[in-house]
Amino acid sequence: MVEKNVHVLYGTEYLLMDAYIQKLQDQYILEDEMDFAVSHYDLEEVLLEQILEDASTPPFFGAYKLLVVHQAFIFTGEKIKLSHNLEKLLSYLASPAPFTILVFLVPKEKLDERKKITKKCKETAVVQGFLAPKKDADFLHYIQETCKSYQIQIHSEAAQQLYMLVGGHLSLIHQEIEKCYTYLLSEQKKVIDVELVNRLVSRSIEDNVFLLMDYLMKKNPTQAVFVLNDLKKQRVEPILILGALTANFRLFYQLKIMVEQLGYSENEMAKRLKISPYRVKFAMPVVKRLKEDILRNWLKWIADLDVALKSYRLDGYLSLELFMLRFQSW
Repeated sequence: MVEKNVHVLYGTEYLLMDAYIQKLQDQYILEDEMDFAVSHYDLEEVLLEQILEDASTPPFFGAYKLLVVHQAFIFTGEKIKLSHNLEKLLSYLASPAPFTILVFLVPKEKLDERKKITKKCKETAVVQGFLAPKKDADFLHYIQETCKSYQIQIHSEAAQQLYMLVGGHLSLIHQEIEKCYTYLLSEQKKVIDVELVNRLVSRSIEDNVFLLMDYLMKKNPTQAVFVLNDLKKQRVEPILILGALTANFRLFYQLKIMVEQLGYSENEMAKRLKISPYRVKFAMPVVKRLKEDILRNWLKWIADLDVALKSYRLDGYLSLELFMLRFQSW
C-alpha cells in the first residue's frame, strides 16, 4: 500500500525531477511492466478528466501504474490553453486510487499558494520543490549530502572545486558526482579529492582558465602548464586564453582597489562587478596578500605578451608557457 500516491513536483532542476520519478518507477513498477504500466500526459494537450479516468482504472499488468503529467500549470497562476475540471481532481485527492502513482510536473519556481487545488495537495499529497539554493553554503551542503547518498565522502576543498567548475546547477552537480562515484566504484575507493575533481569533472574553456589561474596563484606553474596543454588539445586559440587570463588579472586589480581604497564588502563588490559572490570569495585571499605594484606588474607582463602574440612574433602556446613559469615565485 502506498502511503501517498499523488506527487506534485515543481522547480527548474529537471534532472533531479527525472531522478525522483525514476525512483518511483524502480520502487513500484517491474521492468517487464514498463511498456504497459507507465504513461506520460501533457496538460496542454490532454484534459485532466481523461487523465483521472486512466488513474481510476486498475492496471492490466502488475500491482501499480505510474502516470506522469507534464506542464501542470493548474497549480500556478499561468494561463492554460485547455479548460480543466479542477473539481474532479479535488474529488480524486479525497480518495485516490490505491494502485496509481500520479505525478504532476510543474516547471515553475513556485506554486500559487492561494489556489484551492494547491492547498489541497499540500494537505494530502507529496509536494516537493527542485530549486537551486540561493547561498554558496547551501550548494556545498548539497554536494556533501549527495555524496553521502552514494555512500562516498568528498573533501571540503574538492566540494568547493566542484562547485566552482560546475556553478549553481544542481542537475550538473548531481551528474558530475555520479561520474566520480562510478570511477570510485571501479577503483574500490570511497573519497573524492581535489585531484579527482580536476581530472573527471567536465570543464568549459572558462573553467579551464579558472583552474589555470588557481594554479598560478598557488605558485604551481607546472600544473598550470598541464591545463594549458588541455586547452591546446581543445584547439583553443592562444589569444583567447590570454584574453581570459587578462580578464582575471584585471578583476584582481579591481578588487584590490575596491577593498582597500573604497572599503567594499565581498557582496558589494560582486554586485557592482556583476559576478558570482563565490568568484570574489576565491579571489580575495590572493588580492589581500598581494601588493598593488605586483598586480600592476602582472598586468604589464600580460599586456606585453598580448602585443607580441597579436604581432605574430612568437609561438602562442610556447609564449603562454614561458609566461606562466614566471609565477614560480612572486
